[in-house]
Amino acid sequence: MSSFRSKLAKYFIKSLRAYTAPILKDLPRLRVEKEKWFARLTPPSKVQFEQITMAGMSAVMCKPTEKLVYTDQVVLYIHGGGYASCSTRSHAGIVGKFALELGMRVYCFNYRLAPEHPFPAAQQDAIAAYAYLVEEQNIAPENIIIIGDSAGGGLALSLLLKLRDMGEPLPLTAVLLSPWGDLTMSSNSALHADDPLLPLEACREWAGWYAGTNDITNPYISPVYADLNNLCPMLVHVGTAELLHDDSIRLKENADKTNTQLTLEVWPEMFHVWHMSWKIVPESKKAMSNVCDYVRAQVAQQQHKVLI
Repeated sequence: MSSFRSKLAKYFIKSLRAYTAPILKDLPRLRVEKEKWFARLTPPSKVQFEQITMAGMSAVMCKPTEKLVYTDQVVLYIHGGGYASCSTRSHAGIVGKFALELGMRVYCFNYRLAPEHPFPAAQQDAIAAYAYLVEEQNIAPENIIIIGDSAGGGLALSLLLKLRDMGEPLPLTAVLLSPWGDLTMSSNSALHADDPLLPLEACREWAGWYAGTNDITNPYISPVYADLNNLCPMLVHVGTAELLHDDSIRLKENADKTNTQLTLEVWPEMFHVWHMSWKIVPESKKAMSNVCDYVRAQVAQQQHKVLI
């Protein structure tokens, strides 16, 4: 059974969704309003943000104000927003939380958004951000952890697929939080889940914007259709109350047929990217803790390999 605070959060989110319904068709206003709402999920106090440029994109680098626990490892965070909204500002809260809890530098960049910039623009930007870390910051791929939420989770997996297909070195690991893996929005959960946050018709519109003239089942757009062989280890979190619940189930089933290690955690009654509510919802705090434990374990395994 979910906590009282998570139920309260779901009630609030549903109320907020009702408020947003009239502006879903007004993309410029929706973008502004979402920035305001998510910006209220402020980062912890003991972190600092530096405005930087990554491969020509505006970006931030966040780190704890105290000494780094990990000086070699970094996180590349890819924000969500249906490929059509949100930014480094909207996701500062979760970026800052990861920086503090992991004791790592966390980079987050503003990739180009649809419909002005359909696929492959966002994927190209993700590749450029990754290359920036490797080539300009001299960070070894095995010291990079990729974390993405929602559309950012789908984009993170798309990035891994493209790096593999290009023959480029993969990062240490990836964490996908409520990833958008199937933009057809045709799964059972997409059609029937009582998601407090995501409206089905809006998701379909955003999906069309992002796909543009491309086939929406293109594996780089909808990674549930991809061959998941030869990827780095991954952790996936999803809640049972999500439209996107079945996306993660299918990714797990597909990965289990390959040599890729995908760890799936399914959280009962949790809503879309509940991790962002870490200040108030116990399940959010626990989910963030689980992610950090997973990342630390992956780093420890890599360090052990180096010592052998």
